[in-house]
Amino acid sequence: MFEMPGYRTLGVIGNSGDIKLYRLMRYEDGRMVIAKTTCEEYPGPVMVDAFRYEYDMLRKLGGRGAVEVYSLEIMADRPVLLLQDMEGSTLDRVLRSHANTLDLSARFRIAASAADCLMQLHRDNITLNELTPSQLMVNPATYEVKLIDIRMCSTDQSKSPLSLSMDRPDAVLSYISPEQTGRTGVTPDYRSDFYSFGVILYECLSGRLPFELQDVVDIVYRHLAGTPEPLHERFSSIPQPVSDIVSKCMEKMPEARYASAFGIKTDLEECVARLQASGQVESFVLASHDIPERWIVPVQFYGRQSEQRSLRKALQRASDRTVETVWVSGNGGIGKTSFIKETFRKVVPFEGFFAMGKFDPHHTARPYDIWNQVIDTLVSQLLMETKLQVEVWKLRILKALDGYGALLIELVPRLQLLIGQQPSVQPLPPLEAKERFHQIMNRFIQLFFHQDRPFVLFFDNVQWADEASLQYLSFLLEDRVTKHLLVALAYRDDREITELHPISILEKKLVERNIAINRIPLRALDLADLKQWLSDAMRYEAVNTDELAKVLFHKTDGNPFFLKQFLQDLIDDKQITFDESGRCWRWNIQLIKEMNVPDNAAAYLSDKMRLLSYQMVFVLGRAAFLGSRFQLGTLSSITDLPVEELMEVLDSAVEERLLQQVSSSDAKSYKFQHVRIHQAAYALVSEDEQPDLHLKIGLLLMDRMEISDDVTVFEVANHLNQAVQRMECFEQCQDLAKLNLQAGLKAKQSTAYETSLGYLRHATALLKEDHWDQNYELFFQIFRERAELEYLCAHFE
Repeated sequence: MFEMPGYRTLGVIGNSGDIKLYRLMRYEDGRMVIAKTTCEEYPGPVMVDAFRYEYDMLRKLGGRGAVEVYSLEIMADRPVLLLQDMEGSTLDRVLRSHANTLDLSARFRIAASAADCLMQLHRDNITLNELTPSQLMVNPATYEVKLIDIRMCSTDQSKSPLSLSMDRPDAVLSYISPEQTGRTGVTPDYRSDFYSFGVILYECLSGRLPFELQDVVDIVYRHLAGTPEPLHERFSSIPQPVSDIVSKCMEKMPEARYASAFGIKTDLEECVARLQASGQVESFVLASHDIPERWIVPVQFYGRQSEQRSLRKALQRASDRTVETVWVSGNGGIGKTSFIKETFRKVVPFEGFFAMGKFDPHHTARPYDIWNQVIDTLVSQLLMETKLQVEVWKLRILKALDGYGALLIELVPRLQLLIGQQPSVQPLPPLEAKERFHQIMNRFIQLFFHQDRPFVLFFDNVQWADEASLQYLSFLLEDRVTKHLLVALAYRDDREITELHPISILEKKLVERNIAINRIPLRALDLADLKQWLSDAMRYEAVNTDELAKVLFHKTDGNPFFLKQFLQDLIDDKQITFDESGRCWRWNIQLIKEMNVPDNAAAYLSDKMRLLSYQMVFVLGRAAFLGSRFQLGTLSSITDLPVEELMEVLDSAVEERLLQQVSSSDAKSYKFQHVRIHQAAYALVSEDEQPDLHLKIGLLLMDRMEISDDVTVFEVANHLNQAVQRMECFEQCQDLAKLNLQAGLKAKQSTAYETSLGYLRHATALLKEDHWDQNYELFFQIFRERAELEYLCAHFE
């Protein structure tokens, strides 16, 4: 039994798998408190940090929606939170101990009180991210409910040290939303709490879970694809309006759920009132008071109906038998990525496989990185299957690869988790090696082709594609075995696309082979679309938003990314606010009209960033040089700022919605919210500073490359190649030439000959005629390799 000096332990009142709740009495004055601590005596630093984080959050809440906190104690490395005792117990225990005494009216009142807790936290901009019956304290005598465990919660400015991807208790899985499984492509937000709340309501009203936990894979699948039997059909005593409230909370798509906890609370209170007045709950219109209190951009599309029809038709043709390519073009920020992802996710539901990859604007990735992303995604999907299905896939893959699995494991090391270690493969001459590698890739990818269940490949930012990756795509599309495949390519249709660009070369090849090319150019929203977009977001009749829509359209030209940025800034600056008393959104149209705004998204972002503090401009500019995603430790090394100070700056950037913190098993990582933001941050560094920064990053990564597999020779070479003008002597040029040779040979080994040639050209450019005598053997190897690669790339002259 848990013991604490100065207190008498009266008993356990809650247990959620990793924490326990005890009721204590203080000897000094007989005061009753609740002690929350870990089940483990030595829980580790992450859990201790989570308790500290929760303590700070509870203090800020001051008893609103969650129990009041008195203090945080650390007893021999074990954290203990002392909390207000509101009597009662956790909801899961109350439901068990009072199963026969809680009538329907009492359960409704408890549910409405729980919704009120959720409403209060959401109004403080807190998202729970995890909600189970063991996290709710209930006093069954008064129907009072308070949250007692908010360790997983987050705000725009802060995030819990814990995450769902960590080792959370299995019981939590019964309550997670579809988007929290990580398999829907939808980013979880505060509406994920509503799904979890719906599961709790289902259990609270019926005594049973909608989906019983059998194993991890099964419960994940049920959340993604299963529909629970409606409560009123499963239990005739439950009124249909109550059943409909639960079903609305548990909708698969976040936008189909309630938009506010206030809306849920109001509907539950209406049920209580009707039950008490007449003894029954007649039907009424749900969500009539449900106005979103947080700004959420609608995910549905506006003005894209014909484009979506084209995509649907191409998918249908791919289902039947053909190979289809869809080329989606448009300006930056026009919504190409979301158009493709959302159409396949929502408008075109299908049972096939979907995999995507994104090209890197700075070409710092390893050769065939786009295919690494695709195969890694497929491997991840297969590893989530049942044990039997995983074994079936393993046998299918091993049969298809026929002893050459090591070639793909070298490209995607995670594949080894699926098929095990593979025997080494005999080397071949370059042209035969490339042909063999492409054939093995084909055999693997063709395993995912099925009639009526097409395989969709989505490549984003193709304007930055490398030639080797698109050459293999051409090889895959030209194979006669390739069927039931749809390839979607998103790219900016601007000056970056020339006749010699890899995408232009791919297009010519496909035209020659009579492979279908479907073009879908995306345009900006028109005024009517923008009006509808605003009225859906604010739950207003369109007429109420007409004037605001006209001003926004005039200032953004209907560019969706620009529009979202500008609107969010207006909300952050309180130019647009939600009025809780009036249950509506309000704005000052005159002030918005008078604002000076640049005429495009790039200039708007650039101006916005230059208004940030000097320190944030300094940090974001250097972060951008590390890539669209970067680690805190690496950024600290190139900025020479302490980690604590740097985190404050990055947290502010997260609050400004410029960065997003991403989960990482080994280090704290961030990513830029959009490629436009990344590019704007990159431009914050002056041209004079850029070579020095590339040099600093390159040397840092070179040191790390010697002790870690996380850094590739390609990253190092790409940074140092952009710092050539800072190479002051022959030795430095020679070292860089040697590094480019190393990168070239590595790329050549991967059969990415075009990529390899680029590095060898860099290497030869660094050497001068009078250097030959100083290191003949190295120079001869560099020029010989370049000569062979020029030949392999058909540059015979």
